[in-house]
Amino acid sequence: LLGVPPLPFVVVLSLSTLYQFWIHTELVPPLPAFERWFNSPALHRVHHAINPQYLDKNHAATFSWLDRLFGTHEPEREPCVYGTTRPLRSFNPLWAQVETGYRLLLNAARAPSPGQAWRLLWASPAWRPEWLAALEPEPGKGLAREKYDPPVTAAVARYAVVQWAVVVTGTFALLMVGRALPVPVRAAGVVAAVAALLTLPALVEGRPWARSAEAGRVIATVLGAGAWWGFG
Repeated sequence: LLGVPPLPFVVVLSLSTLYQFWIHTELVPPLPAFERWFNSPALHRVHHAINPQYLDKNHAATFSWLDRLFGTHEPEREPCVYGTTRPLRSFNPLWAQVETGYRLLLNAARAPSPGQAWRLLWASPAWRPEWLAALEPEPGKGLAREKYDPPVTAAVARYAVVQWAVVVTGTFALLMVGRALPVPVRAAGVVAAVAALLTLPALVEGRPWARSAEAGRVIATVLGAGAWWGFG
């Protein structure tokens, strides 16, 4: 839409994505000379940290001088604390996708006026009027927080690991050969994978409904696979 031909766009996007693999590590120390121009593991650790001085910093994918240009450059000066400013306290990746939006809409519904609700939806996340501060604590406070680690039995942990390996293998196979499968089979595979994203984390977290939901998922998956195999 901006006049860049598709081929150069895809090539540059691919190179940018590949570059970002090596910067996701804590094994490489700061590289001051290199970081004058290029993004590095130390700079990208800052990007993922929730230390107050690290928030909204180091957005660049490849070239660090872009952050200097826009005033968002921050070197790594102290150990990074990772996570989110408001802990999710859940392993459910589906909930992680919608939790922020849900909380935003919930707070907007509790705003004292339509104007305040509208501003909450569009203002900076740093905007915190008195009524919002009374609803929830300021994000980022108390960085020395307890890691979310609900108790789980060894049997449940082993089961979850085995099931997760099966789901990952099945999803990979679906991505590789999905075009050769009928649309209903592909749709069923997607539903099965998404269902696992819901039930397996809940099982590890000890949710009351998790065991029955997981049993239903396994039974439905086995019956569906058996029906397709017999039909094929």
